[in-house]
Order: sequence, then C-alpha cells, then structure tokens
Amino acid sequence: MTENKVFIFKSLKLLETHKKIREIHWLTESYFCEVNFGITLEDEVGAKLPVLKILYPQLDKNIEIKSKDGKEVYYTDEINIDGIQYLVYNNWFSDVREKFMNWLKTVLGNDLAELKEIEEIIK
Repeated sequence: MTENKVFIFKSLKLLETHKKIREIHWLTESYFCEVNFGITLEDEVGAKLPVLKILYPQLDKNIEIKSKDGKEVYYTDEINIDGIQYLVYNNWFSDVREKFMNWLKTVLGNDLAELKEIEEIIK
C-alpha cells in the first residue's frame, strides 16, 4: 500500500473507532470537501469530488472510481464504515493531506497518539 493510501484508510478507521460518524458523513459532501480540503476535481456531472463516495451495489464500481475525464480518482479498494461501503478519494497531494490532517486534529484532538502515527506516514 502506498503511503497516501495508508494515510487515508487509517484516518478513516480512526474516525470510525472514535465514533465520529457525523464527521464521516461530512466526507461524503462535495462542498465540504472542496471548502475544507481544496478538492477541485469533478465527477461526471461537474460536482466536486468528496473524500468518500457511497458505493451502492447497483452501480458499476469501474465507472464510479473515475472522474468526468475518465481518470481514476478513487481507490479500487473499498472501505466499510459503520456497515456502509465507500470508495475513497485517491489524490492526496501534500496540500490536501495537510488540510485533511489539520481537520482530523480538530475532530479527534491534537494529542491523540494514533494521530501522531498517521502523521508519521506522510512525513
């Protein structure tokens, strides 16, 4: 697994472990992700991409992982959080990672030991 993938998957599982379900839901909201993390890539209808995309069983995963220009923007590996299958955004450039990490610290508290482990992954 690449460092970016480890970073985001561990971060999401940490949110689930600490029962931050509302915050996980925010990660499915395009506007929230654009404003807070600077994600500007768009889906096939022109909406900004969220960090998490619900993978409904009736949808074709091979289509869902791509942006409107056909580029793969979600990992092919899914994550199950609180019984829901999600696709996870895969374009974790340094500025997006930094903004996400800062948000994670505000949600979970800056002194959480697991956060320090996650931060070490991306250094």
